[in-house]
This record gives sequence, C-alpha cells and structure tokens, in this order.
Amino acid sequence: MKTKLVIILLLTNFSIPLFSQDFETFINHGIAKADKADYKGALVEFQHALNLNPKSAIAYNNMGNCLLEMKDLNGSITFYNKAILYNPKFAKAYYNRGKAKNELKKYDSALLDLNKSLSIDPSYFAAYFIRGNIRYSLQDIDGSITDYTTAIKMNPKYAEAYFNRGGARLTKGDEKGGCADFKYSLKLGYKDAQELIDKFCKE
Repeated sequence: MKTKLVIILLLTNFSIPLFSQDFETFINHGIAKADKADYKGALVEFQHALNLNPKSAIAYNNMGNCLLEMKDLNGSITFYNKAILYNPKFAKAYYNRGKAKNELKKYDSALLDLNKSLSIDPSYFAAYFIRGNIRYSLQDIDGSITDYTTAIKMNPKYAEAYFNRGGARLTKGDEKGGCADFKYSLKLGYKDAQELIDKFCKE
C-alpha cells in the first residue's frame, strides 16, 4: 500500500492554490513539518515544491527522508533514485539511499552508495559511520574500525561511533580497547553503553 502511495505522490498534481508561495517556502515548510515528525504533512509540502520544480533533487531527497523515517524503505529508495537522477553528485542522496539499503540488509549495494557519497564529499563524517556499520555486517571488522575511527577524528564527540567501535574491538578480542570506547561513549551521554560496560568490562 505504501509503495502505491509513493507512485501517487509522484504523479499527482495537487490542485491546492499556490498563492504567492515559492519553491524555497515549500521546502522550508516541509523541513519544519518533518522536524516535528509530521512526515505526511512534509510530503505534501515537498510535492508542492516539485510542482514548481519537477527536477528538484533536494525535494526528492527530502521526500525520501520522510519515507525512511516512516520505515517505508523501498519507497524512500524510489525518491533517492530520483534525487540522484537529477543530481548525480548529490552526496547526501547516495548516503541516504545507502542507509535505506543497509536497513534492508542489502549490504553490498549499500556499500557502493556510501563509497560514492564519500568520493563526492570525503568530509561527510556520518557516511564513515554508516559505512562502518555496513562493513561490520559484512564481517570486515578491521574496515569498520577504520571507518569509526575516521568518523571520530572528524567529530570527537560522536558518542555512537565510540560505542560501535567498542563493539568492533570487542569482536576482535580487544577487550581493553572496547571497554575504553564504551566508557567514553557513556561519558558523552550514550546510555546504551552502560549495559555492555556492566557485561564485559569487569575491573
């Protein structure tokens, strides 16, 4: 049913009057609604933006983000594909599509998207984090540690990256390194780390 909704959104030409609102206004309204978790309302705003600019990669990417949050993963990929079609150098669209594919456990394809995202924007630290997760799922533990470390170097307060690197280090048998990462993650406010500290980090 959700996939059908995606197709309808792509094809429907809303008849609501546009008044004096312009493209950026609709985009901003959509972002504001998405920030409040009103994803259906945000989709309508982004569709209005597309009515004014049918080749807007930004609008398609934002619609994909809404569907990703709504857990319509295949639907989100449909919109990310459109975003990439109209802007083949849109690093965030490749990143987002890779996230969706990762959640679908399409790891090899997701890895290609994250590699592409980073080839366009090597400073995108969140992409290193997601690629680290993908590499971990592919049993490339050393590769995942490298990516988490890169993400941490770019964002030293990235608590979840410390947490995930700790898990990867523990998988390799590096209990000391893993526990150090868990403890620093907890210090930065990542509360999930406490359970693993209690379980694995006996002093």
